[in-house]
Amino acid sequence: MRNLAVMVHPDLFITWVGEMDPALKEILAFGGILDGYRGSELLATTQALRGALAPASTVGEPPVGRHPLWLQAQCMTFVSLFLEAQAPAPAAAVAAADRRRLLRARDLLLADLGRAPGLTDLAKEVGLSAPTLTRGFRRLFGASPFALFQQERMERARVRLMSGEESIMRIAADLGYTNAGHFAEAFRKQFGVLPSEFKRQIRARGADLLR
Repeated sequence: MRNLAVMVHPDLFITWVGEMDPALKEILAFGGILDGYRGSELLATTQALRGALAPASTVGEPPVGRHPLWLQAQCMTFVSLFLEAQAPAPAAAVAAADRRRLLRARDLLLADLGRAPGLTDLAKEVGLSAPTLTRGFRRLFGASPFALFQQERMERARVRLMSGEESIMRIAADLGYTNAGHFAEAFRKQFGVLPSEFKRQIRARGADLLR
């Protein structure tokens, strides 16, 4: 597996994107991952950047044979394609009144990541039927209410595991899991690695930085 990270100063990022979606704001504030950023154009940009960076002999130096403006332009393209893939459904796809209700439902859904409200109760709270709520979530947020809740719950688990100061059992319990095995499987399903292995990786990186 190869990773490509593009680092952007927060102040500059805000000038690029303007008003941000609340979900993106939360991830930028507390850490997390946005999934769904796939596509041939983004893949091509990623490969071009990785190919140009490979010959660089020293970290921080511009790619050999490439002007710094080219690197900056490709990085901006990378970020723009990433954000484009995360763009919510067009306003016309969801009626304004329903959009307000759906945003309210999302806030209620994610208010307590240790306990998911029932779908029927959540729909009733915002004045929608359960099927309308589910369809609206898929259109506006790209996931069902349960899938969105689960994604955010695992993101919170990942952030807490990165601190290295809490036990896996404590985190699992706080996030509503009574069975550590179920928590581990949910984490592996989202991130491709078990929580214990993820924690070991974080510790190993920290040890490398101290050398």
